[in-house]
Amino acid sequence: MKITQKSLWLSFVLIAGIGLAFGALAVLSTPRLSLATASGNTQEQDLVSAQVELGDVFTVCWAAHNQEKPAVFGHYVVWQDERGGDWDIYAYDLNTQQEFTVCTATGDQHFPAIYGNVVVWQDERNGNSDIYAYNLNAQEEFAVVTNTAAQ
Repeated sequence: MKITQKSLWLSFVLIAGIGLAFGALAVLSTPRLSLATASGNTQEQDLVSAQVELGDVFTVCWAAHNQEKPAVFGHYVVWQDERGGDWDIYAYDLNTQQEFTVCTATGDQHFPAIYGNVVVWQDERNGNSDIYAYNLNAQEEFAVVTNTAAQ
């Protein structure tokens, strides 16, 4: 597989230093790395990367399509991800170095945020914008606010 670089840019940078076991952590989305396959097809990929200490950079997610809007708290990174055809919420545990699904419900899930062991996001599964959450410890999703009006 041939890798070519196109206009590399940062769409989001988050620096968090409070309560991190790893010190300052930068999470960024760097889209437009073009992968040319053997058949000549080109795939655009977004990268979500993390820097734990100066010079220590690694890829958190390099899935097909787009990964955007990363957020971090403690040893978790969360983001919205378009690999399944619509926007879903994924997470990465920096301690275990494992990626996992937070929510892949019907419709789009956007704008994830995390604090403590709870991930929240805007969710369009009901045809409007509601707020849902996921408890990382209990591994349970729950509605925060659902209404016929957008949240």
